[in-house]
Amino acid sequence: MNEQTKQELAMKAAAKVHAAWCEGELKAFHKRLVAALEEGKTVAEAMEQACFKGDKRRNEFELHGEIDASKLTTFEGFMEQIKSGEIEVMRFTGRTLTEAEQAKAGKHYVNGQENILRPFEELSAAVGAVAVYEEYAKRGATLEMLLSKEAQRPIGMLIHADWMERNPVTENNSYLFVKFDSLDDWTKGQDLDVFYAALGVIMEDPAKYAVAKEDNLPDLNPTARENAVLEAKVKTIK
Repeated sequence: MNEQTKQELAMKAAAKVHAAWCEGELKAFHKRLVAALEEGKTVAEAMEQACFKGDKRRNEFELHGEIDASKLTTFEGFMEQIKSGEIEVMRFTGRTLTEAEQAKAGKHYVNGQENILRPFEELSAAVGAVAVYEEYAKRGATLEMLLSKEAQRPIGMLIHADWMERNPVTENNSYLFVKFDSLDDWTKGQDLDVFYAALGVIMEDPAKYAVAKEDNLPDLNPTARENAVLEAKVKTIK
């Protein structure tokens, strides 16, 4: 694949994952909203209550006009109110953004809150996922092989090693500079989700994203790759 095609594949895969995450986040919010409405809360009160998951505040919202509670009883009705602009749901980033990050985020952040429905603009782990796919494909791996359960861990290790290699260690991300097996399941899932999203895009147009097999390439060694990256990065953590 040429660089433009790889960039396109990464963006499509990342966008698929982001869209699925947004839908899941909104469905969870809507479930909490309906429960609050059934308790007899007003729309504003129910929206406020839905912002909390347990004792942790996950969201912020804005209402633009009077909202008929009957329109919020189904997820489809709730989404119609969002699409019409009557309801705007925001999500906390979970940490204080640096000035550089705030400048980059621009209009998608307001007082540290991120609009979860914003267009996806960051490639994040998708670049690494595409790079790992290409490495496997050059060695003759088929989509069936990459979709197998046995392939999940080594794929995750390579994507995580690629991410560590690409990113500088900061105060906010230093806890991620560990072996893949030491990550929590949610973080592991982030890396693997975007990889399998990329495979989904490839399956829609195999010829476009074909990678020619190359002879005499060394076997991939996820453990050695991970160890080498960590050894180099650990010097910058201190």
